[in-house]
Amino acid sequence: MRKTFYMEKLLLEKKIINKEQALDFMVERIKKGPIFEEMALKLGVIDQHQLLQILKLKYHFKGLSVEEIALHNKMISKEQLQKVKDEILDNLPAAEKVLLEKEILGPEVLKDVKKETEEKVGLVEKRMTYLQASETFQGLNIKDLFDLGDLVEEENFKKGETIVKDGDEANDFYFLSSGQVKVTKPNEKENSPDIFITMISSPEIFGEASIFEEEKRTANVIAESDVRALKFDRLDFLAFLNSHSDAALVILMDMVKRLIRRIGDTNRELAFERKDFVDQSSVDDLINQLL
Repeated sequence: MRKTFYMEKLLLEKKIINKEQALDFMVERIKKGPIFEEMALKLGVIDQHQLLQILKLKYHFKGLSVEEIALHNKMISKEQLQKVKDEILDNLPAAEKVLLEKEILGPEVLKDVKKETEEKVGLVEKRMTYLQASETFQGLNIKDLFDLGDLVEEENFKKGETIVKDGDEANDFYFLSSGQVKVTKPNEKENSPDIFITMISSPEIFGEASIFEEEKRTANVIAESDVRALKFDRLDFLAFLNSHSDAALVILMDMVKRLIRRIGDTNRELAFERKDFVDQSSVDDLINQLL
């Protein structure tokens, strides 16, 4: 749900209106908004001569819209068409104005809903700034980034708090917005400290393996400092990927690269530890032989 229609989304969530009413309301706003020709001229996508040509063609092809004729006759590109449509949606009459005109809500209720909408949009935009710090999400357009920011939950952890516990259900993953976390594995030896795996510093994603398979957690993640993280519910995130194909390609490609890189880093760390262990053992054996 784009920012333009966030009030409708909120009214639906509060069950003040139903889906049919929300759809009628959005259509009413679009009808009252700028038309394609007006916005295309304003943005300089077409000129008046081209518009005249389009209107002449429309007379002969009455079943086609102005934008369909312009696109078919290569007067505009698909990218330009999308730009005009986005600008139209961003310049619709205010939701509260149309709601008052249709007498769907009273002035006092509308005032409260408007205030809550602005607060929620503000929170989403704040999360967007956090997400933009990550390479994973930097390639997303503003619309997709807004939708992504709308589905995450912000969580804060104090130093020493457990964020993810080995053996728990893996129903979500995290974007580490600020701070540092430690990844450990329970030690099978009784009364022995957990095995250190790696450190993760912001901005970084962790727990993303849960996206690809429904398994239990295979490690602990503990806050090494005060931490701010954005939590993604697995099912909500999969629904987002399904409805945002361009964003899905950008995100998944980056996540796969990061997983491969992290596996390589972990393998190198373990190999280094094994090397240290073998070298120390060899030294001990040599000392024992000499004594």
